[in-house]
Amino acid sequence: MAQNQLVGTSSFAQQGQVDWVQLANSSVSTSVAILSRLSAANVDPFTLAVGHALCSSFKLSTVGQTRLQEALDKLISCSSIGNVIWFGVGVKHVVRHLAQTTSGSSCIVLCATLAEVHSPEFSAMIMGELAELHGAPADLRPSLQQWHHLINSCSGTLAGTNFSCVAEQFMSLSGQFRPIYYPIGSSRISGNLKDLAKALKAMSLVSLGNLTSITVQGGPICGWLAALGYRFLGLEVRIQDSDGTVLDVPLTIVYGRTDASNVSVVSNSYSIGVLEDLLDPNDDVVIAGRVPWSYALSATFGQDGEQLAELPVFGQMVGCIARILTAISKAEPCTRRDKRELERWTGYNDSSFGRGFLNSTIQWLPQLTNLYPSMESHVTMAYAKAVKYFGKAVLAIADVCGCSCCKPASDHRRVFCLLAQAEAVIILIWKLSSLHLKIEIYRSRRGLERVYHLFVESSKGGMPRDDYKKFRDLDWILNHLNLSSVYDTAQLVFAGRIRAPLSTILLASSANGKFFYFGILREISDRPEKAACIHVLPGHIETKFGRRYQFVYEIEIDGSVCFPGYGASLGYPADNVQVVTGLPLNIDTGSGDLKTELIVTETLEKLWVTLQFPVLKALLK
Repeated sequence: MAQNQLVGTSSFAQQGQVDWVQLANSSVSTSVAILSRLSAANVDPFTLAVGHALCSSFKLSTVGQTRLQEALDKLISCSSIGNVIWFGVGVKHVVRHLAQTTSGSSCIVLCATLAEVHSPEFSAMIMGELAELHGAPADLRPSLQQWHHLINSCSGTLAGTNFSCVAEQFMSLSGQFRPIYYPIGSSRISGNLKDLAKALKAMSLVSLGNLTSITVQGGPICGWLAALGYRFLGLEVRIQDSDGTVLDVPLTIVYGRTDASNVSVVSNSYSIGVLEDLLDPNDDVVIAGRVPWSYALSATFGQDGEQLAELPVFGQMVGCIARILTAISKAEPCTRRDKRELERWTGYNDSSFGRGFLNSTIQWLPQLTNLYPSMESHVTMAYAKAVKYFGKAVLAIADVCGCSCCKPASDHRRVFCLLAQAEAVIILIWKLSSLHLKIEIYRSRRGLERVYHLFVESSKGGMPRDDYKKFRDLDWILNHLNLSSVYDTAQLVFAGRIRAPLSTILLASSANGKFFYFGILREISDRPEKAACIHVLPGHIETKFGRRYQFVYEIEIDGSVCFPGYGASLGYPADNVQVVTGLPLNIDTGSGDLKTELIVTETLEKLWVTLQFPVLKALLK
C-alpha cells in the first residue's frame, strides 16, 4: 500500500506543531497512477503533503470518522454514452486516496466543511492563513490556486449529509432572523482570516487533548466552528449570547459583535473580528449553510415565508396555475396560444402540470402540505375559470401583503413581498420538476434567497395594482418557465451560486462539488421530458482518462467536417423487425438498428460533445 500513498506525512504534527524542516527533508513515495490522478484533478503532490501535515493536528473523533465514512459511501459515479465522460466520485477520485490515512481524512473534513459554508475562493484563503499561522516557510506554502484545487476536489463530499444544515442552524442562533442579502450587501460575512486561523488551531489542540477548553466569540461564523467541532471532532458545544455564563466545556461559542482585528488570548478565549481588510466585500465572503426542505420557506423568508405557507389563497393560486399549465402542455384551443409559443414550450414533464405539479409542490416544499385541499379544488376547473380565480388569488395575496410593491401608495415595508414570494415559489417548483436527485441534497439557503431576488429584479419590484387586473402577471410568470433558466436555478438551489456562462448550449456543469447534466448524455430518448431532465449529484465531471472539466457544451457539425476528438458508440437494436407480405412490394414496417456515437473534444477549460447517428447517414445516402 505504501507505493500508493504519500508516505510519512502523518507524523509532522504530533503536538499540534508542524515540523517543517522534517517535511522539507522528507521523501514522498507514490505510484505513477496516483500521480496521474492528482495531475488530472489539478492537485499537486506538494499541496497534498502540506495538507496532510496541517490537518494531522486535527484528531477526528470515532463518531466523526464514522460520519465521514458514511458520507463517502453515499458518493457514487455514473457515465455518459460509451463511458467517455464520467460524473460523480469514482473509486480513483482524490478523496478516495486521501481517505486512506487519518491525516488525509482530517484534510477531507476540513476542506469539505469549509466548502459547505464558504466559497471555494475564501476557503483557499483560510487554508493559506492556517499554513502561515503554523509557521510554514514561504517556500513551503502552496499558492492560493493550489489550495483552491484541493478545496474543489474535496467539495461536495458532505453534500449528502446534514452537516451544512447543522452549521446553518448554529449560525442562525447569532441573533433574530435576518436575510442573507439585506438591506444592501450581506448580513452574513465571514470572519477575519487571521482570527479564523487562530480559532481553528485552538480547536485542533482541544481535539488532541492539549487544551481543556476554549471560548470563541464572534458573529455567525462561530456557528460553522461549532458545527465542525460538534460533528467531527467530538467536542461538546455550548452556544450562548454575550451575557451568558461560560461553562467548563471543551468548546464554548459566545455570540456578540466584536470589532477586534486580531485574536486576544485570555484564558484560551478567542475573538473573531470583522473583515476589515476587504473594502468591497463580494459574494465570495458570504457564508451560508443549507436547510431541510421540510421548512425551507420559513428558514429562508422568516415570518413572511411562514405567513405565505398558511395562506389558503396561495393554495388556490397554485391549483389554478397547475390547471393553466395543463392546458398549455396539451395545447388546448382555449389557451389561444399561437404556434410559436407552443413550439417553444418545454413543460411536458408529468410533474410540470396538473396534479403532477401539485405533487411536485408538496414534494419539494412539504411546508405547503396543509394547502393541498385548496390546490386540489382548483386544479380541475375549466381553463377560463382557472385564469379568473388565479387573478383573484393574486389580488388577495397583494391585499394581505400590503407592501409598497403590491400597493404603491402604502408605506408598509416587508422584508419579502408575499406576492413576489408566491410567484417566485411557483416558478421555482416548475423548474425543480425537471430535476432528478439520485441522493438527497439539502437546498442552499443563500441560493433560494437569490432566486427570489433575481425574480424581483427582473420584474422591477412588482407591478401596479391596475396591471394585475389585466392578468399581465400570469404572462410574466409563464415567460419565466423555460428550459434555458432551469440550469441556473438548479445551480443556485443546490450549489448556492451560478458557475456557467450563458452564451452556449450547456449539457453539463460542475459547481461547488455538485454537478448537473442533461439525461441525453446518458441515454437517447424520443421523449423530451426524459432527454431534457437535469440530474444532480455530488462530485465532478471527468473524462475516461481522469481529466477534470467544469463545463460540457454541445457543438453542431455536419458530415463534411472532421471533428477532432475521440468517442464511443452505443447500439439500440430494433425491437421487432417484420416484413409484411401479400403486397406488391415487401415493406419493412419496423425500424432498423440505431447506433449512436458520442464524440468528445477536449480544450483547456471545457469539453465539446456531439451526438452522431451513423445509421441515419447510411439510410440517407
